[in-house]
Amino acid sequence: MSDFSKNRLVGLDIARSIAILAVVLAHTRYLLDAPGRYEFLSLSGKIGVELFFVLSGFLIGSILLRSFEESLSFRMLVRFWSRRWLRTLPAYFAVLIFIWLVFDRFDLLYFLFLQDLVVGDWDLLPVSWSLVIEEWFYLLFAPLCLILMRYSLRWGFLAASVLLLLSGVVLLSGDYAACADADRPLKCFENDIRKFTFRFTSLGLGTTLAWVNYYHNLPRLLEGRRLLLLVTTLLVHAFMFWFCGSVVLDYPGVVNPTLGFLFFYPVMGFASLLLIMLLYVWQPRLSPWVAAPVSFVSLTSYSNYLWHLLINEQMRGVEMNQYLLVLLFLIATLIVSAVSYLLVEKPFMGLRNRFFP
Repeated sequence: MSDFSKNRLVGLDIARSIAILAVVLAHTRYLLDAPGRYEFLSLSGKIGVELFFVLSGFLIGSILLRSFEESLSFRMLVRFWSRRWLRTLPAYFAVLIFIWLVFDRFDLLYFLFLQDLVVGDWDLLPVSWSLVIEEWFYLLFAPLCLILMRYSLRWGFLAASVLLLLSGVVLLSGDYAACADADRPLKCFENDIRKFTFRFTSLGLGTTLAWVNYYHNLPRLLEGRRLLLLVTTLLVHAFMFWFCGSVVLDYPGVVNPTLGFLFFYPVMGFASLLLIMLLYVWQPRLSPWVAAPVSFVSLTSYSNYLWHLLINEQMRGVEMNQYLLVLLFLIATLIVSAVSYLLVEKPFMGLRNRFFP
């Protein structure tokens, strides 16, 4: 959910566009006459969010590696936090303030990213669960890197990434079996595992990939192996759809429930990792008429993510052709996300680059 640099990388723009479109597509089912028949779309949203996490870990990890190699200092840590918060908080706060002013609903915990740790309530802004994970990742991972990189500049970051990768599995180790035996296992899995504040596994995969790229140069490392990477990516994605689909759509299905819950997000994260590697190494050349919409969707993806479900909720129950309603929802989401990007995100990114270049 970050801009990598002024020289945009087409492959990463494509990855970000795939992620946001997958999430938005998943929520279109709420506008259809029989949402239950389209439950398979829910898998799309889960995949999209994990792709966002891995991509974010890759981008943020790359930024931290460059920053801390330049200066391994608390000042650089504060600079990193300042740039991150000027990038992510204004648009998020704008949505919360809008909900407060228009719907008269306010909760201070949402402003502090404590809604899961304190009450486990996502009703005010349902998509905020992933933003909570993201913000706590910024808050905890950067100082962990600063500490460990003082012992070894090169290996300290990798150690921090491995700890990040393992943290989600270790902290949730008792919950996988508990949810498998619960009265409503999928609801337990959705709330207690998926939305757990410190579920950092996919982010850890991304930061590990950032380390590999920083020290070994992915394009050079995989030179001559693109076809192998493409075939591997396709096979892993085919397995992911079978495995994760069995857990979500055919519970308990053909997968042991405890194992299904345990490997559900790691499998999605690994598939996302391969896709990002493929697109980063490949960097496809797009014609201008294709590159322009891809860049637009990528640039506005954060605002799109913040606003789309709120727009979706307001359009439910509108009496019109269901497919026309979906089309109007998509158009409205694109317009609102563009306005949010231009009026909120872009000005604050300008301030960020001015005060923390």
